[in-house]
Amino acid sequence: MLDSSKFKYFERFENIDSEEHFNKLINLAIHTYFEILNTKTYSKSEMIRKRENEYRDDFVDTLLEIQEDYGFNNLIINCEPQERREDVEERGLLDIKIQYQTLKNIHINKYYHTIECKRFGNDLKIKENYYENGILEFLEGKYSSNANYAGMICFIEEFKNNWNMDKIIIKINEKLNENNISSLNNNPHDDYEHVYTLTTLRDYNNKNIHIIHLMLDYTPIFSNN
Repeated sequence: MLDSSKFKYFERFENIDSEEHFNKLINLAIHTYFEILNTKTYSKSEMIRKRENEYRDDFVDTLLEIQEDYGFNNLIINCEPQERREDVEERGLLDIKIQYQTLKNIHINKYYHTIECKRFGNDLKIKENYYENGILEFLEGKYSSNANYAGMICFIEEFKNNWNMDKIIIKINEKLNENNISSLNNNPHDDYEHVYTLTTLRDYNNKNIHIIHLMLDYTPIFSNN
């Protein structure tokens, strides 16, 4: 006899893995960014760890602190856990893994959301950093293989050669288009303009994934000294 409770909880994840829910998660991330702008500063000479990881860890700590104010109280967030997909030779390390306490134990490790983090500065490397070690990892199923929605956060500490946000998006889209992948489309949220969506087929299952990109300007709180 089929266990109907399994279907009940699968449907609950289907509700979580939806555009409406993920947009709510992105709104939480946007307000986490605003909180960091008001409370944090970073000096290159004082950062003893990999800068991307320091930004990410502070971001996660702040996100957990304010989550209840933005409609969440059930998030479990870990940094750099291993992807659990069994049918790939090399498992990825997930920058941010978001799980939900509302899911039954049998599903909580299978169904979750992933956010990959990148740092852009004068050492901007779109091909190696953002495309090959970011977007492609989602398309190949190395990251977030069981979800239709995922995220990427870009911490921009400096604008290379006086670029602006639009120039970075143009360069990312050029790399995507070179590889027959559709462009990032601007999808502003009420409180923040620089939100972009990439919808494209995954290589391993021929199903769409929607990757929401948050481009966060850290230049007001970063010092290169």
